[in-house]
Amino acid sequence: MTTDQKMNANELQQGIEAVSDMIVAARKLLAAGEQIDLTSIENEIDTLCQAIHADPPKNSRDIRRGLAAIVDDLDALEHELNDQHRQLEQNLAERTRKLALEAYSDPANKDSENKT
Repeated sequence: MTTDQKMNANELQQGIEAVSDMIVAARKLLAAGEQIDLTSIENEIDTLCQAIHADPPKNSRDIRRGLAAIVDDLDALEHELNDQHRQLEQNLAERTRKLALEAYSDPANKDSENKT
């Protein structure tokens, strides 16, 4: 999408649907443990906002609903990203504690545990 030309309500609605689809795809990747890049979503939202600001649609009810749905989807994505971040922090802390315990444990105890 480019902001060089004005978008009619149909094009705005298509842009909103495209952004929604991108968010759904990002959430699926995140759920599968994949990394996601939010740059393209951010760029598309910026383009939509610029187009709306430059030429507000006459009947904006559907556009507002679509934008509200995007906000809801982004809130859900934020929640999922925060959950993933917390889980990664917990895993890292657990791994760090385990490595510290191994590093500072008595090697004689390890030998006796291995013999039994």
